Amino acid sequence: MEEENTKLLWHYTNADGFKGIIEKKQLWATKIQYLDDKSELQHAFDVAREVLLTGIYNESNVKGAFARDIFDFIDHVAGVNVFVFSFCYAKDLLSQWRGFSTGGGYAIGFNPAGMVNLAPKEGFELLPCIYNGEAQRELVEQWLTECLKRLDEKLKTTGTAETKRKFTKKEAWFAGELLAGIAPRFKNIKFEEEEEIRLISEFGSIQDKKINFRKKGNLLVPYYEFKLISESEGIRAEIEEVMVGPSLPEDLGADSVKMFLTRNGFTTTAVTHSEIPFRTRI
Repeated sequence: MEEENTKLLWHYTNADGFKGIIEKKQLWATKIQYLDDKSELQHAFDVAREVLLTGIYNESNVKGAFARDIFDFIDHVAGVNVFVFSFCYAKDLLSQWRGFSTGGGYAIGFNPAGMVNLAPKEGFELLPCIYNGEAQRELVEQWLTECLKRLDEKLKTTGTAETKRKFTKKEAWFAGELLAGIAPRFKNIKFEEEEEIRLISEFGSIQDKKINFRKKGNLLVPYYEFKLISESEGIRAEIEEVMVGPSLPEDLGADSVKMFLTRNGFTTTAVTHSEIPFRTRI
């Protein structure tokens, strides 16, 4: 994780989600194409198209052909297996209660240190989302620069023009896959107050055999089980605090959560109640 690595990572969820996380000691990272906001992935691709079109796209050389190949491949790589799980730094945020824990719900506060250490063991990175348009463009430009550098190095060992053209197409596909790996960090600036951080699977780390499915209405949603405890490594993601949502009764809500956490081995987790003066169903 790049910054803010001492603040708790908050995940807002409903009763079913809270119960599943605590009992199974795992998080369900969803394939990004199945998130509620389908425009998120597309936004990053739109920025990439703009960078390509205003840069080397029209050059009549290998780099120009490379850029045009990436442009053509972007829509095809949109279906790659990239899985995400969301946290935010914002504690007791009304928009999160409304959006992810209808009826009150719970917010789980994870210590970031364990999550940072667990992430690479599961093939993930823990990264903050980027809301600023200029910062998003800079990241895409950095991606393109690195891809061009890789292309130059590869072409030095490639022979004929025909072979180079085939190789350029292959590298363009690889560049598109890399783009799909950074795209989950892009968010609309209107959601900046959430301060979202995401577990994002590294490209190629999640194979089909590791993917499970859950029901959402009549749709099957692919997800990956991210384990909160690594017995072999002696690492665990500690839950430091659980906050009971604003529309749940303060006494009964906290009492049942304390009992539930103790039964499942979370004996030192603090239980608090939302301070938002909001007691109707949300």
